[in-house]
Amino acid sequence: MTAPCSDFAFVERYSSICEGSAWLITRAASRRPFDDLASVLMQVISEATESEQLDLLRGHPELGAIKSAANSLSMDSRDEQMSAGLHKLTATELEKISELNRLYRAQNGFPFILAVRDKNLQQILQTLQQRITNSIEEEKQTALAEVVQIMTLRFEQLKK
Repeated sequence: MTAPCSDFAFVERYSSICEGSAWLITRAASRRPFDDLASVLMQVISEATESEQLDLLRGHPELGAIKSAANSLSMDSRDEQMSAGLHKLTATELEKISELNRLYRAQNGFPFILAVRDKNLQQILQTLQQRITNSIEEEKQTALAEVVQIMTLRFEQLKK
């Protein structure tokens, strides 16, 4: 169970896991103590407005952005993209992922989101190519679940 510090201290400590959407961790903090952060985050997201959900998704960087805009990435995003080797993309690979990202964003209105820790470029591209065929609503729900996975992994890292 998570509860030894105040809500304020909890938010201060963990708001960085939210990729610019600290409201999410603030709302989760008010539900402490909890045994499973992922379940709480999914509940908070499902109760959020459509606008808040879309802002949450739009706050995430595109995969491969580390090659062109490293300064705009959070430290967590930079580290996660580097762990997947996205900082080593060839020009051809960067062109491919950029084009798929562009198509995905045009279709859905938000960037492709995937928890990339422990994934490689081939797995990322394969997942992106599969998910680009999803309906917008299906993809929104998948992307929100990926956000929760990313945040949960970041939370676990910070707890160490």
